[in-house]
Amino acid sequence: MADVNILLVEDESIEALDIKHTLESFGYNVPYIASRGEEAVEKALDIMPDLVLIDIVLKGDFNGIKVASEIKKLNIPFIYLTAHSEEATVQEAKLTEPYGFIIKPYAPLELKYTIDIALYKKSVEKVRDSAEKLRRKTENELKLASLYNRSLIEASLDPLVTIGPDGKITDVNQATEKVTGYSREKIIGTDFSNYFTEPDKARKGYQQVFKEGFVRNYPLEIQHQTGHVTPVLYNASIYKDEFGDVVGVFAAARDITERQKSEEKIQMLANVVESSDDAIISKSLDGRITSWNKGAELIYGYSAEEVRGKDISILAQPQLKDETEQFVEKIKRGDRILHYETVRVRKDGEKINVSLTLSPILDTSGDLVGISTIARDITQRKKTDDAILRAKEEWEHTFDSVPDLIAILDTNFHVIRANRAMANKLKVDPEEAIGLSCYNVVHGLRAPPSFCPHRKLIADSQEHTAEVHEDRIGGDFIVSVSPLHDSNGKLIGSVHVARDITDRKKAEDNIKKSLKEKEVLLSEIHHRVKNNMQIISSLLNLQSQYVAKAETVNVLQESQDRVKAMATIYEKLSQSNDLTKINFEDYIQSLIHSLFYSHKIKEGQINSIIKIEDVMLNIETAIPCGLLISELVSNSLKHAFPEGREGKLCVSLKAWDNKYDLKISDNGIGFPEEIDFKNTNTLGLKLVNTLVKQIDGEITLDRSNGTEYKIIFRELEYQKRI
Repeated sequence: MADVNILLVEDESIEALDIKHTLESFGYNVPYIASRGEEAVEKALDIMPDLVLIDIVLKGDFNGIKVASEIKKLNIPFIYLTAHSEEATVQEAKLTEPYGFIIKPYAPLELKYTIDIALYKKSVEKVRDSAEKLRRKTENELKLASLYNRSLIEASLDPLVTIGPDGKITDVNQATEKVTGYSREKIIGTDFSNYFTEPDKARKGYQQVFKEGFVRNYPLEIQHQTGHVTPVLYNASIYKDEFGDVVGVFAAARDITERQKSEEKIQMLANVVESSDDAIISKSLDGRITSWNKGAELIYGYSAEEVRGKDISILAQPQLKDETEQFVEKIKRGDRILHYETVRVRKDGEKINVSLTLSPILDTSGDLVGISTIARDITQRKKTDDAILRAKEEWEHTFDSVPDLIAILDTNFHVIRANRAMANKLKVDPEEAIGLSCYNVVHGLRAPPSFCPHRKLIADSQEHTAEVHEDRIGGDFIVSVSPLHDSNGKLIGSVHVARDITDRKKAEDNIKKSLKEKEVLLSEIHHRVKNNMQIISSLLNLQSQYVAKAETVNVLQESQDRVKAMATIYEKLSQSNDLTKINFEDYIQSLIHSLFYSHKIKEGQINSIIKIEDVMLNIETAIPCGLLISELVSNSLKHAFPEGREGKLCVSLKAWDNKYDLKISDNGIGFPEEIDFKNTNTLGLKLVNTLVKQIDGEITLDRSNGTEYKIIFRELEYQKRI
């Protein structure tokens, strides 16, 4: 059984550990314990176990029944573990077709027998599935063998035919039916030459195959029954029978319609190139000019006869000759050069500005054989652009020198211009800001907000000023908007000027943020401390199951009570709006309920009476005070009511004059007269007296009616540790 791997899906860790030990004692292997549904499916895919044991009820939305549904897809047998016996739950689980149910609590042998039966059922299914697969495989192989030859022919997109020595067609594929318009049944037995525009040429072709054994790229035109003609190149060869005798010709036709169209397109492109006003030039990889259109003659002044075969560098200035070589190297690397602006020299020596686009010229094998260059004369445009650029640079310098954020908007809230300061806030270049919607990039909205000053300006054409906060551009601003009119007085937009006042408010925001971060951190610390204490409590509980002495068990139980007392403090802190204080009434209720449960007090034996005023204690006081109550209540539960004696236990806390009055009493058998509770060797009472001192309190004991402890204390002030 050591080879049988069982994946256990159980979210109760202690119960899972017990099941794992039981399974391993029977010789099964438990490679993994999953506590959540998603984790169980992931591990099932990873280790592919022989069997999965699944608790129906799991934490989260992914319950055991959902896990079973996913496991079933993997063809892995599974058994449900459940404490639920409700008919509805059982019926829902049955729909997943499990291999068995184990109802908690269960006997170990019941677990073993259910697993053995499930594994046996799975092995029987595997044998049955293997036999069925073998039968299907044999049938499929027979079908494939019968269809193989036909499939080879039909797989071709080219028309395929076989022709007998008499020129009659013996077989065709579907591509032949499509190109001729006739069915296979009608074609077989007819003369091969009947389906071409030139029957004699077709007849001569297949006769040549019988004579020479083959024919290559034989041009013909297949005529469809509708009259449509398809140009093809036929390739054919003879085929022989098992005795080596020629029995026919196998012919394949390749449709060359697209190739002819491509040739026509090439001719059309050649005409376009020749008629273009741009200079379109081709050159070899060593820079020699191979073609020169009319546009090149107009732009550069050279005729085609003058430059063909010469180096392209004749068009460049001496200092730009290296540029031509760099272009060639880039094209060889597979790059393209688009709209590169540079200077070239005409035949008469005049310098002109051109925009170049360079592209690779490839042969049919995809190898680079040359470079195509398109040049456009942009000399006049360049002069105009330079003048505009100088004026624009002067205006931009003035516009961008202002430290305030400036933007010009049209009436549709689109940015027309933005200065450098505004663009930096928007995290774009000034040019990229043009066309952006201000309410989108500034406010992060799909429509203009009601508080937008620009919206008010559009309504009344008046200046407006407002103080606004904008998260998207990072701060607080005083915004002034002024109307912008055209020459006819029509409102066409507005000028926005925003002054950053973020630094004025930054200190306040930082303080608020720091306080929030500390609150979150403190909450996380409380949560983690509570979880760690819960782990310690669980470890003590587990350890108590492995010791036999009652004294040791009691020590572990007392330690567990103390840990729970502190853990409950942090649980209440994590739930409190003030992470430095807790509601002591809620805390005492939870603590005493936990102590009654851990000491296994029967319902109705001891009546707990809790009278706690609405008191909030800080953590400095709450922890020792909680431990103090835990010790004294635990003493009462262990010693005051022996042999199931009934009684009551009271805990009260009152606040008065900046002090607190804590009383813990019971009407049990009473505290022994011979014991001085302030001088005792027992750890519990030593802790009580130590904790009373820790909270600067005073404790008294009243033995007159059972046992009553009274502690007077003050709330401690927080002491800095650093």
